[in-house]
Amino acid sequence: MYPVEAQFRQPIFKALHEQRQMLQKPAEMVALLKPLGLDVPRFEKTWAAFDPKAFSGARIESANRQAAQAYKVNGVPMLAIGGRYLVSPVDAAERRNESPFGATALAVADHLLASMKPV
Repeated sequence: MYPVEAQFRQPIFKALHEQRQMLQKPAEMVALLKPLGLDVPRFEKTWAAFDPKAFSGARIESANRQAAQAYKVNGVPMLAIGGRYLVSPVDAAERRNESPFGATALAVADHLLASMKPV
C-alpha cells in the first residue's frame, strides 16, 4: 500500500459510496483532497501521466484471464480472499451437503476476512 493511498482511502471511499460523488475529473479529486493535504502539483503530474490506452479492452480481458488461471477459477461466483483463499457457493455447499445458494460460502468468507490481519 502506498502512503498517499492510505492517507486518502477513507475520504475517497466516503465520497464515492456515501455521498455518491463521481470523482471522474482531476478537479473533482483536487476539490475533495486538497483540504486534506493533497500535493496538487504532484497529483496533476501523476494524473497527466496516466494513459487510458494502456487499459484497452484486450489488455483488461488478458489480465482477467491471467487472474482466473492464477486463482484456478472454475466457475462463478467465486471470491478470492487475500490472495490465499477461494470461496464459492457450489464448493461450500458440496462440502456441507446443501443447496448452493451461497449462505455457507458467505459465512466462510466472513470467517476468513475476520481472521486476516489488516493491511
